[in-house]
Amino acid sequence: MSEKISNVADMEKQNIARFDRMKPFKAFFLDTAVPAYQRDIYNIIGKAASEDPNAKPAITGIDGISMNYAATDPGKGSGLHSHPVTEIFIPFNSRWSIFWGDNGEHKVEIGPMDCVAVPPNVMRGFLNIGTERGILMAILPATDVGKIDWAKSLIEDAAKHGARLDAGGNMMKQAAE
Repeated sequence: MSEKISNVADMEKQNIARFDRMKPFKAFFLDTAVPAYQRDIYNIIGKAASEDPNAKPAITGIDGISMNYAATDPGKGSGLHSHPVTEIFIPFNSRWSIFWGDNGEHKVEIGPMDCVAVPPNVMRGFLNIGTERGILMAILPATDVGKIDWAKSLIEDAAKHGARLDAGGNMMKQAAE
């Protein structure tokens, strides 16, 4: 049974994310070290597979779901990765390519308010193919969705840009090799 929220202050503190008050994370995932995958991540609900141990969600009073917004310029997106849960993508604006497969060999194009649900353990990624800065919502049906499985090529590319994961799966910056 869920806890009742008895006043506006508690609702505001635990259950509302005001976009204009949120600070985006620049290094939320390993792939953001690579210029082609730089994006702002707004962590709305849950851990959302963050590799930044300091990233806290804006909404803390909800369990069982993770949600974030990815905001990026045309030609940028995310690297090829998988999750042990379904990932749902819904763009607010711009045009997006959602790609999947072991090498990202399959793709579909989607636009505002379209929805794509990628099954668990399928390698996937996205790219803003529009002409404007775009915002894409990602939803994962778990509070803690586990660690991301990155494509080997992405791990190697991130290392060239000074980023790696430690043994616990948290992002570490290092001198570029």
